[in-house]
Amino acid sequence: MEHYIDHYLSSFIYGGLDGIITTIALISGSLGSNQSVNTVLILTLTSLLSDGLSMGYGSYESHLDNYGYQVAAITFISFVLLGVIPLLIYINSKNKERDVFISLIILLYIVGYIKAKYKKEKKPHKYASKTMILGTLVSIVAYYSAHYISNKIN
Repeated sequence: MEHYIDHYLSSFIYGGLDGIITTIALISGSLGSNQSVNTVLILTLTSLLSDGLSMGYGSYESHLDNYGYQVAAITFISFVLLGVIPLLIYINSKNKERDVFISLIILLYIVGYIKAKYKKEKKPHKYASKTMILGTLVSIVAYYSAHYISNKIN
């Protein structure tokens, strides 16, 4: 039974973290380049579906056992479900930059903490903080690189 849980929890964490970070990178880049809400919505939803399918397929191909389809489904579902949370916050927020950033920190910390507990880390808060910091770095790079590029081409 533990073998099943390892496969599924690992796939959930893998897909979920990537879904959160991918969505945050798209939103941050869009905020940095002053894109409209409609543009962010279209790009992020299409990315969630296509990248989620790609992640699921990658999970399927990397499992040589009988769990490939199940692992692929869990990776895809967690990518989309966790990835859509920052998008929903973005759409419904009045202070988009602040609220998306706060959601990023909270989501990455929670998933990092779950991962640390799963890996039986001795300091799960430290591990969760590291996950949060790395994801935040991705957001900052996306925001400022989009801001710089949009200023150069406009």
